[in-house]
Amino acid sequence: MIENQELGKAGREKVCRRIGGEMKIEIRKPAENERKAASSWPIWTKEVSSFPWRYEEKETCLILDGEVTIKAGNEEVSFKGGDYVIFPEGLGCVWNIKKAVSKHYKFG
Repeated sequence: MIENQELGKAGREKVCRRIGGEMKIEIRKPAENERKAASSWPIWTKEVSSFPWRYEEKETCLILDGEVTIKAGNEEVSFKGGDYVIFPEGLGCVWNIKKAVSKHYKFG
């Protein structure tokens, strides 16, 4: 199930994708305050690759560069540089990095 909705006066588009029942990955453009906060978070980089991952806690990240597709069950979502992505706790998925990725990230 895919939901599209507008967020407040800023008019930012928010895309939530339901993965594996109740799991949702939120993908949208960040607000200025979110971009500023993310700039103080650690940076993670990874080359083109594919690997399984399970989120033991919520992760919020600002994608700096790259292209990624996440697969969970029969569902897929994609994001790229400039996207703000929130992964829910308990999500099991496979990361498919199509273009080397760099991101600011925060757990919890």
